[in-house]
Amino acid sequence: MRIKQRLEHYRQWQREPFSYTRDSATHKCNNCGEEFQGNYCPTCSQRARLGRITWKSVWLGFMELWGMHTRSMPYSLLQLLLRPGYFIGDYITGHRQVSFPPMKMLVIMGLLVLIVNNLADHEAATQHAVQMTVDDDFEGRLKLLVENATTWLGQHKDWGALMMLSLLIWPTWSLFRLSPRCDHHTLPEGFFIQVFNSVQLLLLVLAHNSIAAILPSIRNGIGSGIYLTIIVVQLYRTYKQLFGHSHWGTVWRMVVAVTVAFLLMFAVFLSAVCFLVYLLHDSPQGYEYLLAGLLFPLPQLAVILLLLAVSNACIKHQLKKEAKNREKQDEQHQVANQESETSQ
Repeated sequence: MRIKQRLEHYRQWQREPFSYTRDSATHKCNNCGEEFQGNYCPTCSQRARLGRITWKSVWLGFMELWGMHTRSMPYSLLQLLLRPGYFIGDYITGHRQVSFPPMKMLVIMGLLVLIVNNLADHEAATQHAVQMTVDDDFEGRLKLLVENATTWLGQHKDWGALMMLSLLIWPTWSLFRLSPRCDHHTLPEGFFIQVFNSVQLLLLVLAHNSIAAILPSIRNGIGSGIYLTIIVVQLYRTYKQLFGHSHWGTVWRMVVAVTVAFLLMFAVFLSAVCFLVYLLHDSPQGYEYLLAGLLFPLPQLAVILLLLAVSNACIKHQLKKEAKNREKQDEQHQVANQESETSQ
């Protein structure tokens, strides 16, 4: 019974973790001399209970340089791990003070991942360096570009996943905009949703690479499978908590969104290769690849639009079905109320 109560308490904390109290004592601001009641000076916004500078102040000042001060980056990262969807929903709905600036957090996490990767896997990074040579064979150059690009993506799967997350903005908006929670979110809000998802991914990458530096065996086999499973589960938790759909409703929407993002990334990748080959080759044959770069995304876009159209048709059909069920329930309640009134 205690375990059940603790789980319920944890779920309640996930939904409403923040509490705010107002300081009722009278303070005199050390900065502007204003007398006031509350936590901050209404004139200059300085904190009310601000004591003298101590070694703790020095430490907090140093940590603030890296975004590590109170209710900041470590606090936001903890929230993203324990309640990712609710935390992102809080930020989107206007609770901005509970989160460290997401773009700044993404940059700092990216720098930390680069540092850890260079320290933990320096030999692999130098061993697999990709070099591009220039020759006159057009097909050979195209093959070389594709091989270099695929080799880079194979060595940097984490950055490839970040690219795919950036392409999730449009399919996520299309498939999740009609939801019990975070209803009708906009594309700019979808941008910040994927920024937070990218921060989560970098946090998992940082943890994985740090452990792999000590236990290299987890990079392959079962360890790699567990790592991928954790990423998928965390993305599922985020969408489930943020949008409030059922388990199945979240899963199928997420699968379609990831499929669309993958098709977009594939189309952009090969189209970019065609354009790059055209720029590096000055023969008339290069115009064929310019045309291919313009036309190649069209089949992928057709498949994407078909997937999203079918998915949105299913969503609208489900919404109409739920609306009819609610109308029937309301009618049954009204009939029941009328019968009880007449019987009385």
